[in-house]
Amino acid sequence: MQPELNNTKEKKSIIRKLLFSKSVYGSIIFAVALWAYASLNETYVTLVQVPLIVNVPQNRAIENSLPVEINVEVKGTGWHLFNLIFFNNNKLCNINLDGTDIKDNFYLINRSVIVKSLENLVNVEAKEVIPETLSLKTGPISESFVEVKPNIEIKTAPGYTVVGDYLVKPSKIKVKGNEKILKSLSFISTNKVTFDNVRKSFVTNIFISDSIRTILKLSSNQVAVSINVQRIAEATFNDVPINIDWGNYRNKDIIKPEIISITLRGGINQIEKVTPDMITAYLDLKTIQNDTTGIIKPKISFPSGVEVISMNPPYLYHYKKLSLSYNKIK
Repeated sequence: MQPELNNTKEKKSIIRKLLFSKSVYGSIIFAVALWAYASLNETYVTLVQVPLIVNVPQNRAIENSLPVEINVEVKGTGWHLFNLIFFNNNKLCNINLDGTDIKDNFYLINRSVIVKSLENLVNVEAKEVIPETLSLKTGPISESFVEVKPNIEIKTAPGYTVVGDYLVKPSKIKVKGNEKILKSLSFISTNKVTFDNVRKSFVTNIFISDSIRTILKLSSNQVAVSINVQRIAEATFNDVPINIDWGNYRNKDIIKPEIISITLRGGINQIEKVTPDMITAYLDLKTIQNDTTGIIKPKISFPSGVEVISMNPPYLYHYKKLSLSYNKIK
């Protein structure tokens, strides 16, 4: 029995050496490469996304939204399709209607025009396009400067906060396009971007929304946005006087207390700049007249970039003075 056991161990050792030998690895790699080469020489049909550009005559502008990309069904060898999908950044559907006489508001781009407008699809054949037609709604052209609003979500790290508004450069851009659209356009947005765990201020370039860029011509396709991020700080300001607009009520009402404490929160740089004279507490006559509860909150004025998180006491007491008359007892 012992010789048979030794033979079994020797067989396992030989098999293990064969499996992990360089020649076996080399054979496997060669077989995979040979299979990939043979597969990539086969002909396939697949869908690729191609950027879309539509140019209309200079006196017309597009009114309806168009897709940013179209789907093109292409046929070719695996090698050519692989190159088209992963390395060809020049593929484009460039529909040029500049010399077309567009008299009506509506214009239909048919399949043949779309296919003829495909560019840089090297060594492959375009079989179908999706969509097969594109409907244009056009109108007179106009231009104006429009405000840009960044579509940004900032998620700061714990203990940090965004201070103030985002600074956009340029804040307005020149927009050329359909007159009807421009009249209804109060601002344009950027693409949506999100930043997580932010700990410091930064500047980022953001593209204008894709849906806008397909129907309007912009003087700039992107803007620079500055975001001010600081550590959170708090400061309490004591003995803030209550400024009261008494009118004719000075001798009729009492407001207590006459001074309060206010705690502000904001970015550390902003909090350091706040001085007591920048904070005021104000109570107007209308508030006093309309009060029926005896509890009033003053209006607090404070610098931008910070917020009031508490007031001590949290409210003011409002008392009415009573006039008492005594009749003499005879």
